[in-house]
Amino acid sequence: MVRSVVFLLTLLINAHASFLSQELDLSINPCDDFYLHVCRKAKPEDFAISVKTAFEKKLADEALEIVENLEDPIVNLIVDIVKRNGHKDVESCFWGLNSVGKGLAYGKISNFAVECADWVCNFIVRYSKKNDIRITEKLSEVSNSFVKMMVMEFLEIVDKNGLYRSIDPLVSYPTDVEEPKKLKILNMTKRFAALQYGVEGFKKDLHEELLVSDSFAPYFNLVYSRLLNEKGVYLSRKRQGELVKLYNDVKEAIRVKINNSVIVNEYSRESINRYLNRLTTHVGVPRGFQDQADVERHIRRYQDHLKTFSTHGSCCLEKLAREIHLVRNQLILENNGSRINDLAIRMNFENSIHEHNSYYNGAGTYFLPAYIHPFEEPMSLGIKYGTLAHTMAHELFHGLGLNNPRMHLADLQDTEGYEAAKECYGEYYGSMCTLDKPVKCPNGAYKRDEGFADVEGARIVFSLLKKELKRQRRFLVDVSQIQSEAGYNELQWFFVTMGMMNCRLKTDREMFAEYLEDPHPRPTIRTIATIMQMPEFSEVFGCRKDQNMYYEKLCDAFPQSKKQLKHENKTANFGTKERIVGDTSLHGFRSMMKRAPGKLELGWVLVVAGVWLMVIGYTVIGF
Repeated sequence: MVRSVVFLLTLLINAHASFLSQELDLSINPCDDFYLHVCRKAKPEDFAISVKTAFEKKLADEALEIVENLEDPIVNLIVDIVKRNGHKDVESCFWGLNSVGKGLAYGKISNFAVECADWVCNFIVRYSKKNDIRITEKLSEVSNSFVKMMVMEFLEIVDKNGLYRSIDPLVSYPTDVEEPKKLKILNMTKRFAALQYGVEGFKKDLHEELLVSDSFAPYFNLVYSRLLNEKGVYLSRKRQGELVKLYNDVKEAIRVKINNSVIVNEYSRESINRYLNRLTTHVGVPRGFQDQADVERHIRRYQDHLKTFSTHGSCCLEKLAREIHLVRNQLILENNGSRINDLAIRMNFENSIHEHNSYYNGAGTYFLPAYIHPFEEPMSLGIKYGTLAHTMAHELFHGLGLNNPRMHLADLQDTEGYEAAKECYGEYYGSMCTLDKPVKCPNGAYKRDEGFADVEGARIVFSLLKKELKRQRRFLVDVSQIQSEAGYNELQWFFVTMGMMNCRLKTDREMFAEYLEDPHPRPTIRTIATIMQMPEFSEVFGCRKDQNMYYEKLCDAFPQSKKQLKHENKTANFGTKERIVGDTSLHGFRSMMKRAPGKLELGWVLVVAGVWLMVIGYTVIGF
């Protein structure tokens, strides 16, 4: 009989808690195949949402209870559009984008942007990995016809007061800009077309889409944040401050490792320290949304602009989304480049601030409200560090990454040690090939930067977790009866919860295809690739060298010693060569998935409870 253990999370909703359960397969030793150990017990008929989605939905579920009955003129317009079926056949509504400049003005194109401030219009090529060597010319004298036409078309629509059209503004643009063969068009999600006016729960369904919609984000970021701020839904300032402290602890640990690295000279050390000192972090709603007077002013501008908007005819929902982005771009130009949403820079569109996301943008690290919302309540230290703290470290390491030239790394990136790390991570992630034939292997040079951030981040955070466990030992609460079958401690749950965030019910080959153009390692190997770079995993789980998850050759971008770390060579058939063609237990997982198609889900079992508790392993820790 297959033994299993149930991973329990209790999430408070008023006085009711929901147990979120995910079974661990104890018939599979975590040292033999960690992915199967954590994810194999997933059953499509029993598991409704993943751990990650459970985190995502915590804010959305609370927010929807509040915004469902929101009275708002733009909501009324959308309701009327749906009532008249103006939201159907969304795919046929992407007309009028033969003009790139107009497409930018309406927030429809993502690979370029035009932003004007101080009488200079910057033409931006987004997603470019080329060196940004720029030239500045008067608009009338711009030699690149593509750039000139785009800026002129953009200003024709956005500059309604003639601030820039009445002069000959300067235009700054990269010297190597070429007209693309294909534009990246931002299309509205097809889920809007599924809305049905008059059915039970229509308003809630509508707000569920609008809450995370990028198409309407410039307006509804304002409206929803105003209401949720008023109702005190967002993470408390106290908890936000504690998360900022955790972020600073992670950043300081990274600084110490870099300062002590044998490949970092004094010049590079000073340069990197200056960079780390400049880095900002923000948790929760972007700062501009805290200025209620400014929020109200912006809301009125959108509402005034749309007073005469007609809901009759086809494609009205698409037309409304374009008008909302037009107002957004007009406001930024009129305010000399400043904006409420300081996350949306170097772009003519906006994303929802209520999506579940965290990211690094070169100037700092951002953790959006939905991402941090589950951390309002007391939580196991293992899960807090295995999820949130690891994400913090991952994003911080993006600024120290392997693929892009950076000023603060200029000297370091020329060193033999740093080049060796690039080669090591590239070869390592390039070896994570599919486990069935025909064998396909990822582009290691493309995957190495995200993999580097995964591994280096996990190492830093695990060391912090060990220190924090020693410091807080007297505060630990024993809940071992609940998890007695697994018997896992906090250090082990750090890895387990990290693995849970990557569970999927698709085959490894399906995930390979899905992530082919994505710089992230595919979920089916992402946690495995991290733990095989960490002797700490083998130590806490007692892995032997003849087991698959035993650590391999270690890649290290910031080595602390010139001596190579010594460890027993791995003898399991999961080495680089064998990983490509060898038979591992993941074959069994792939076969199981073919027999049980669907998505990985986790089931909710409702119970009544008076307290919020997140139970992981032996202990429960408060902040």
